[in-house]
Amino acid sequence: MRLGSPLSRRRPRAAGFAVCGCALALALAFLWGLYRHSYWAVAVPVTLGVFAALALSFSIGWSIATVRGIPPRAEPYGGRGSRRAAVAICVASIALVLVFLGGLAQRSYWALAIPVAAAVLGILAMVFQIGWAVIRRRDTLPLKEARERARDEAEWPASTQ
Repeated sequence: MRLGSPLSRRRPRAAGFAVCGCALALALAFLWGLYRHSYWAVAVPVTLGVFAALALSFSIGWSIATVRGIPPRAEPYGGRGSRRAAVAICVASIALVLVFLGGLAQRSYWALAIPVAAAVLGILAMVFQIGWAVIRRRDTLPLKEARERARDEAEWPASTQ
């Protein structure tokens, strides 16, 4: 099958329509649950987000704890201290999952409010940092990188001829 053939274009489009349909159905189910003041309408998305964040945290800790060798160009880090920190990340991730599930089983307001607040405050902190960087500099790139980029862009058309 050629890359530009109609069949190769139909499959991604069908998958795209399926993803859009699922997203729309889930959005409608969520709004319907909110309309009915359903606890689970809020609990399910928060739970998915918490599990995703804690799984990522556990994965990072596990990767650090089980690294076998350091590539030659990588900056070495302290052996035992970093492994202890990595194991602590894994243990903390598992403990937070258990605490969250306990709060969820009790239908605790705080089991949902704390992760949502952490996510919202984290996003707002990132937006603030971006704004602060823009205020402090005219360009978001450091001056040296901005000059190199401008030089490369000026030389680019000449090098393609």
